[in-house]
Amino acid sequence: MDAKQDFTSGSIFGKMMQFMIPILGAQILQAMYGAVDMLVVGHFGTNAGISGVSTGSSIMNLVTFVLSQLAAGVMILIGRYLGERQNERIGRLIGRAVAFFLVVSAVLTVALIVFAEQIAVLMQAPAEAVELTAQYIRICGIGCVFIVFYNLISCIFRGLGNSRLPLIFVGIACVVNIVGDLVLVALLDMNVAGAAIATIGAQAVSVILSLLIIRRQKLPFSFSRRDIRLDGEVGGFVRVGAPLALQELLTNISFLAICAFINRLGLDASNGYGIAQKIQSFVMLVPSSIMQCMASFVAQNVGANKEDRARKGMLYGMGVGAAIGVVIAALALFKGDVLASLFSGSERDIARAFEYLRGFAPEAVLTSVLFSFLGYFNGHSRSTFVMAQSIAQAFLIRLPVSYFMSIQPGVSLTGVGLAVPLSTVFGIALCLVYYRRMSQKMQPALSDAALAQDEPTSQAYNPEVSTVIAISRSYGAGGRTVGRMVAQQLGIPFYDKSLLASTAERSGLSVQYVASIDEKARSLVEQIYTLDQPEPLHSIADRAQREVIEQIASAGGCVIVGRRAGQVLAGRPNLLRVFITSDVESRAERIAQRDGLTAEKALAQVRRADRERADYCNSLSSVKWGEASSYDLCLDTRRFGLEGATDIIVAAARMKQTP
Repeated sequence: MDAKQDFTSGSIFGKMMQFMIPILGAQILQAMYGAVDMLVVGHFGTNAGISGVSTGSSIMNLVTFVLSQLAAGVMILIGRYLGERQNERIGRLIGRAVAFFLVVSAVLTVALIVFAEQIAVLMQAPAEAVELTAQYIRICGIGCVFIVFYNLISCIFRGLGNSRLPLIFVGIACVVNIVGDLVLVALLDMNVAGAAIATIGAQAVSVILSLLIIRRQKLPFSFSRRDIRLDGEVGGFVRVGAPLALQELLTNISFLAICAFINRLGLDASNGYGIAQKIQSFVMLVPSSIMQCMASFVAQNVGANKEDRARKGMLYGMGVGAAIGVVIAALALFKGDVLASLFSGSERDIARAFEYLRGFAPEAVLTSVLFSFLGYFNGHSRSTFVMAQSIAQAFLIRLPVSYFMSIQPGVSLTGVGLAVPLSTVFGIALCLVYYRRMSQKMQPALSDAALAQDEPTSQAYNPEVSTVIAISRSYGAGGRTVGRMVAQQLGIPFYDKSLLASTAERSGLSVQYVASIDEKARSLVEQIYTLDQPEPLHSIADRAQREVIEQIASAGGCVIVGRRAGQVLAGRPNLLRVFITSDVESRAERIAQRDGLTAEKALAQVRRADRERADYCNSLSSVKWGEASSYDLCLDTRRFGLEGATDIIVAAARMKQTP
């Protein structure tokens, strides 16, 4: 590993800064792209134009963010196919995605053009800005196909592990948008229409140039026009992307609702809020960069069994972010009017923006603490919690408080702005509770690691037995016990958790980390967060485990329990694939007796473990866990007993040995 990318040694602060600063630079570029319309219209357009751009761009942000998450389904499947070495499926996948998103863009274009005014009214745009808001939405709707494919192309390259080209695409779009705004708004006095045309033009130029760049790239797959069609494969990436799109939809709806609450207060409030939102986007750059840096930093140190260093990294992130946040908060609290004047020359707009920033100011400090927590959790592959707390913040605190503050007599935007740091305090409280629970639950992973090291990793092969027996099992069915008995009868090696130690040694990761992810699928959110990494730790461990299994199987006959051995070794003539199961009640009773649990807890544990195993196997292969067609033998230990199941497998293995 490159020394600059190795977070497991050296100065924590220095390593984090080296990684964070390039991320921050890219995000500044992205924020400039979003802010330039407001800045140019604020100085060269009309007063109502600020509100039109603010509300219209909020609607288009909703469309863009939801579509980008839907396209993330394509990104995830591309990464999966690359990992499975099924490159021939990538071209077909992209073709179906192109066809699907062409339909989506056509539907969105019609909807945004036809219903633009109704959307502006629904957003409670001030009367003076309704037509301008609708104008912005209509023009962006006309060019919706460029917005859609700009995001799709970026997702495709991220799926291929190339995050450099999407950054170039953003840079191209940013430059074109700035030039377009200055020409159309400042010189040609086209106001909101000019800003919208510049935005769409920037996306169009970026898409065209990206296609030209793609033609010069050596791609790891083939693609033809015949791949562009709709069929059942569309459902694959839609099912993957839909949950992410839903989460993005819910989050953005909460922000749209706040925008609507404020729009009811008049043009000055609408303009002030729009200006404050652009400033807010820059305030969030440092915490957002810290969160991305933290996820990579923590993941590496967890993989190297340096949990203390991972925790110290989180505290460093909080300290650095809070220190910078204090300066930013002071600027927002005492010089917010100066910041707002960069976007407008109207004293009333500036005053309203300053109101909001005074309430929002504590967020500059608090969000660094929250995002450091979230980066720490992402590094531990706990990204589902990250998503859940984000939604909880929005709908339990931010939205209700914003509405309550907006209906008070003589309302000030300071109260509405205060809803943001209040929701962050709630998020930090959730993180503290979850952090404590997560620390307590780390002990089972350590015991698994100890068990892995206790099992023998070097065992004698029986030269008379060449059959490799891969046993998959339902939780609590006795698969491990049966596997050990089969190995003893045949005189061949037995592998279960001992594979963890071998995997750790081969991958360079700690046994503790390998044990913590053993037979667990990565969540969709985690896959999104790690796609920009050359090879996430989870993938390194999975690749090393495949190599260990292949090496073991090549040495002679053996029994391997779990770890997708049947899928990894598929196609070998000496492979015997077995599935051990039983009815769920019998399995729960066995677990209750073994672990001293109540019947209800044992049943819940059995169902959770079965679900985890199924998700793990199904996420990495088209072969379905537990389906009879995936195995050579399926045995019910309640019917045959452990000894009976053992005898059947031994007989089948010997039969397979017979020419």
